[in-house]
Amino acid sequence: MPRFNFSGYKRQRLVHALGVAVTMVVGCLLSPSFVLVGQQRSGVGIEQWADDLSSIASADWNYQRAAHLLERGGFGATPEEIARIAAMTPEAAINWLVDYSNSPDTAPAYKASPIWDPGMDPFPKSRAEAVRRARDTGSSMGVSILPEGESRRLQPVVNKFFFGLRSNAVETQRLATWWGERMLVSQRPLEEKMTLFWHGHFATGNNKVRDARMVYQQNEMLRLMPLEILRICSLGF
Repeated sequence: MPRFNFSGYKRQRLVHALGVAVTMVVGCLLSPSFVLVGQQRSGVGIEQWADDLSSIASADWNYQRAAHLLERGGFGATPEEIARIAAMTPEAAINWLVDYSNSPDTAPAYKASPIWDPGMDPFPKSRAEAVRRARDTGSSMGVSILPEGESRRLQPVVNKFFFGLRSNAVETQRLATWWGERMLVSQRPLEEKMTLFWHGHFATGNNKVRDARMVYQQNEMLRLMPLEILRICSLGF
C-alpha cells in the first residue's frame, strides 16, 4: 500500500468525512433519535430526547425502526428482511449490521470478461501515443503495423486502440451492474454502504485510468479495509 502524504487541510477533510460516517452508523443507529422522519417517542416531545445518546430501549424497537436502520445502514430491505431484524433485540440488530464480517458473503462474485490480452498493457493514454509507440517499435498493444508498401500501415494499431476503449467502457458498465446487484442482495449492507462512502470520497474514475481492472481493484480495496483507509490517509502510514 503506497504512503499518502496529504496536507493538513486534506487530513482535516478526511477526519470530517469519518465524522459523517460515524455519525451515520453510531449516532443515528444507537440513539433514541433513531426514528422515522416526523415520528416521536410515545408521549415525549422531541426537545426531551433529541440530544439523548443513551441506547434505544427494547420497548421502542419495532418494524418501522428496523426498516429505518436498514435504510440508513444499507440500501433498504424486503419486508421479510425487515421482519427478521425487527425480531432481534436492538443490540443484536446493531451487532449484526456493524459486525458484518460474521455474516456470510453470499453476493455474487465479479467475473471479468477476457477483453485484455497481455499485449495491451500498458494501455496508451491517447491515440497519438499508441501511434507514436507503433512508429518507434513497429507494434503497439500487441499488434504490428502493416508491411512496407501497404497503405494505412498504422490502421491495425488505431483499430486496436478504439477496440480497447469500447471494450473497457462495456466492461466498466458490467462492473457497475455487478456492484449495484451487490448493494441490493448483500447480507452485509453496511459493508457496501461504506464501500460507496469511500467511492464517493476519492476523486477517481474510469475515464482517467481507462482500465476496468483497476476500477475493480479499487472497489475491492474500499470494501476490504474501510477503516484502514482512514488510518493511512489521515496519519500517512
